[in-house]
Amino acid sequence: MLLKIIILNFNIIQKIVSKIFIVILILLAVFAIPVGLTTGIANISYDSVFTLFNNNSNPTAHLVFYQIRLPRMLLAFMVGASLGISGAVFQGLLINPLADSYTTGIASGSAFGASVAILLGLGGYFLPLFAIIGAIITLLAVMILSAKSGGFEPRNLILSGIVVGAILSAGLSLIKSISGDSLGALIFWLLGSFSGRSWTEVLILSPYFILGTALILLHIKELDLLAFGSEQASALGVNVKRTRYILIISSALLSATSVAVSGIIGFVGLVAPHIIRSVFGATHKVVLPLSFFFGGLILLWADILVRALSFAGEIPVGVITSLIGGPFFCILLMRKLR
Repeated sequence: MLLKIIILNFNIIQKIVSKIFIVILILLAVFAIPVGLTTGIANISYDSVFTLFNNNSNPTAHLVFYQIRLPRMLLAFMVGASLGISGAVFQGLLINPLADSYTTGIASGSAFGASVAILLGLGGYFLPLFAIIGAIITLLAVMILSAKSGGFEPRNLILSGIVVGAILSAGLSLIKSISGDSLGALIFWLLGSFSGRSWTEVLILSPYFILGTALILLHIKELDLLAFGSEQASALGVNVKRTRYILIISSALLSATSVAVSGIIGFVGLVAPHIIRSVFGATHKVVLPLSFFFGGLILLWADILVRALSFAGEIPVGVITSLIGGPFFCILLMRKLR
């Protein structure tokens, strides 16, 4: 009887907390538009936001809104959403709350590929292409190493990702040492930033963003079944190998192209899904879309904070996410070790 009362009270509290959390997300999304459009070096009032569709009202504000801040905000949300949903997939697929595109080495691979493109003086559409190639090579290396270490299982994949990621980190250090005059730009890019990004980067990311997100959302049910283990999922009609390949490749695609347009931005893919799971439970039909939305909002507001502090020189947004996500990761790690 006492146990039933405790469970009932816990369920009621969880429902209240989840509703409050949804309200907070909606408010963050609503206020992000006027705050994001008016925050930055150019001093533009909130009144100007309501006259955006009138080109003659304030030409300067119109230019700043449409050509600088709006694409930057959209790109920040898209990158955050990509990292959030891919992190949720990695955590669900590998059955580990510490897993994301960085702990599995995929982000390091895409960063290495994009860094090679920068070193060669290539930009535009070559950057995501090199990032994807780097991610694919890394993914193949992780899978081969995992297979040689005892099979394509969650623990082997994570350990293999850590090993390959460490090797790629050494490769990135080598690139930095031989980059010469482009060292400053390369380091700033590696720290993660949306400074100077425009509609070009939004267009570059969009097809990969849509394709990767769609493939993941089409396999929500299979991802839930995989949480019971390979044998149980197979018995329930899931093609385990095919589903894992699709989900990992889709998540790698989102991570790689995000790195290509923004640089390395850590912890969003780790923090967003974990908080969503803590509030709403582990069902992926809830976790995936909310991790997508929450990840986008985290990075959008982090970039707004960066622009608000731009009087001291723009801080890379990756530094802000690391300052927030680092302690969170330590707490999460200690909880898991216990």
